[in-house]
Amino acid sequence: IAYAPEAMRALAAAVARSWHLLKRGPAKVLALDFDNTLWGGIFGEDGVANLHCGDDAPGNAFKAFQQECLRLKSMGMVLVALSKNNPEAISAFSEHPGMALKADDFVATAINWESKPENIRRLAEELNLGLDSFIFLDDSPHEREAMRQLCPDVLTPEMPEDPARRPEWLRGLAATWPVRLTAEDSRRSDMYAADRKAKVLRQQSSSIEDYLAGLGQRLTVSRVTPKTLARAAQMHARTNQFNLTTARLSDADLSAMMDDTAGHAVLLGHLADKFGDHGIVIAAAARIDGQSAEILSFLMSCRVVGRQVEGAFLGELIGLLADRGVTRISGAFIPTAKNAMVQDFYRSQGFSEQGLDGERHLWQWTAGDMGDTVERRRCWRWSGRCASGIGWHLRRCVPVYWRHQAGNLARRCGALGFASSHRTGDRAGRCVFHLAIHGRDDGNSLSGRYSDGARPPRSVGAQNS
Repeated sequence: IAYAPEAMRALAAAVARSWHLLKRGPAKVLALDFDNTLWGGIFGEDGVANLHCGDDAPGNAFKAFQQECLRLKSMGMVLVALSKNNPEAISAFSEHPGMALKADDFVATAINWESKPENIRRLAEELNLGLDSFIFLDDSPHEREAMRQLCPDVLTPEMPEDPARRPEWLRGLAATWPVRLTAEDSRRSDMYAADRKAKVLRQQSSSIEDYLAGLGQRLTVSRVTPKTLARAAQMHARTNQFNLTTARLSDADLSAMMDDTAGHAVLLGHLADKFGDHGIVIAAAARIDGQSAEILSFLMSCRVVGRQVEGAFLGELIGLLADRGVTRISGAFIPTAKNAMVQDFYRSQGFSEQGLDGERHLWQWTAGDMGDTVERRRCWRWSGRCASGIGWHLRRCVPVYWRHQAGNLARRCGALGFASSHRTGDRAGRCVFHLAIHGRDDGNSLSGRYSDGARPPRSVGAQNS
């Protein structure tokens, strides 16, 4: 089909932008200035009543821009406020009748008189995200240039001077285009809000154990299914920091592994706590060859770092592989500019270092590494029907025992993948670590499988050890 030269150039530019987006990944956070960006006028000088935002000109341009920001939020973009202003400027979103945005649309705020590059670094730390996840929108050329000079990883595009052109311009900004949409995207802001509440709890807790106990976490581990394939592929494409290999497994790659159940295991974990539902936050893929297995990918959302989710999930992965006769599991850490936080992950979980293969740091877990004094078993405890009414919630408790004379093994219980949720005494001078993983007996949940093939009693509180 023949196109005019102008159309060919536009098509080529669109293809190039889309290809760059696929390689780089879309931005995750929109950092927004207030004065003359989200509304016309200056809060501190004009007052709330005289700000321009509403259905009539010139305020309609600013309201349309806010509505575009809300559209991006509905597709998974996180909104943060970044304004040189008095902190009470946030009240304009509730006090001015023309505002489309509300204060609670912002997951985090930095409203003060400090430099914006310094503030955006603080926001990135608060959200556990890299600076390259941010887009900075500000009407001031001076502020844009300062951001480019001091935080070059932040995407700082040139905004049109005319506010009427900005909504269409923002819609065409390729960095905001979602590569795919999943159920988690529409709830991302709520997830970050729940995470902020959890951080408040952590500050108020006297110890990490009290904090974790107070969260009331529930981790559901299951195989990837056609319904969750898109989210698993999205995590492999977008996760950079808590990612041991940064293997960008696509839909096709993961689907092929799902079909090859004898040679692969592809798992994901769904996390909830008393503050809300965090969605699918962790995933892994492993290749199985007889009694050996290799972890091809292991990645987790940075929103849940510090909750011991990764240890519990690895324990379930090891348990699944062990049930299939695997006695030796290898894994690799491949360093990048962004994943230094997981360089010691396998060491912390009791894997043995095997040296280097090029840039690959090799690790291995072998059954029996923890010695003859260690005894492993499983117990199953029913805790009632799940909220949807489908199947049963099941808590899988996997204790690890060690004798007092081998107390140093307490620090190595990660070799079997166990995160300690609480410790209790036991007979014969032993201590016990417990790991609780929740699942559903719906055919896809790992916790619906039993080594003896027997189903536990269908009554709340029944236990099978």
